[in-house]
Amino acid sequence: LWTQKPSAPAQNAETWTASPRKDLVIGKDEFLKLAKDAKGRLDKRIHIIDVRSEAEYFHRDSRKAKSPPIDLNTIHIEWKEFYTAQGRPNVALRKKLESVNVHAGDRVILVSEKGVRSSAAAHALMALGYRRVQNFVAGWRVLSR
Repeated sequence: LWTQKPSAPAQNAETWTASPRKDLVIGKDEFLKLAKDAKGRLDKRIHIIDVRSEAEYFHRDSRKAKSPPIDLNTIHIEWKEFYTAQGRPNVALRKKLESVNVHAGDRVILVSEKGVRSSAAAHALMALGYRRVQNFVAGWRVLSR
């Protein structure tokens, strides 16, 4: 109905607060302890995958935050590879991960600049059957300060 009386303005929905499952998040202290112990990670089948862009990973993107001051011996797979062009988890990624000795039963820790892209990659891995996935939500930005 058309009326001369103006409508009240639309109300915004309440702000959504993320509350990830605690078992999917790894804190800074534990992340650094594991990251610095490459041999211990190998023995315990713990892998850290950096999902930033190639330019960020190889320190060629000056617009992004600086990389961490220590070499953390990570595997690099850009987050986009975790999904198909249709936005589905990429089944072909399993073969790529197995080629670098990362298996579905291993503990996999994902990291990006701010934890957003690594969260997307973690979701894809869980959909592909990886059971021990964690995200370092603080990201590289807290390590490069």
